[in-house]
Amino acid sequence: MEQPSFKEGALSGHQETADYWLNRIIELTGGLPTQGGFLKLGEIIDPNEPPKLCGTLRVGEIPDEKVTSRFERSDEKAVRLAQNPDHRTSHESRDETNGKFGGAVRIGSRWILTYAGSSEEGDEAFCLLMADELSLGNPGETDRIADIRPNTIYHRLV
Repeated sequence: MEQPSFKEGALSGHQETADYWLNRIIELTGGLPTQGGFLKLGEIIDPNEPPKLCGTLRVGEIPDEKVTSRFERSDEKAVRLAQNPDHRTSHESRDETNGKFGGAVRIGSRWILTYAGSSEEGDEAFCLLMADELSLGNPGETDRIADIRPNTIYHRLV
């Protein structure tokens, strides 16, 4: 399967779908509408470097006092996942005492999707759902990634 080629701003055409999936996660989990955050798509070009940002999408409502932390947390998850090439999710390198949480996924060897705004499981489910929407990876790959944790939110929505 040929991987899609993205340019910076690649997520901009997916706002409606991102809003839909975030709202479904909020409904399913009984979460608050203020679970908005930043969805980012990164491309791993050099495993020794942070992923190259291909797009950022602000999704949902973000309280003013949480905008910076959610933006930075989504970056941290992606960079940490890129630094652990054997990991498929940032949950695998989770370290709560040092503020390192799940919510990023690696699709194939090339793509990382990251989100910060919901619960860790919700962030991860959102990334997996958007990976499906963007046709990243091979058929069934997101299901296999969701089985690592396992991510019940993702499985209940697909």
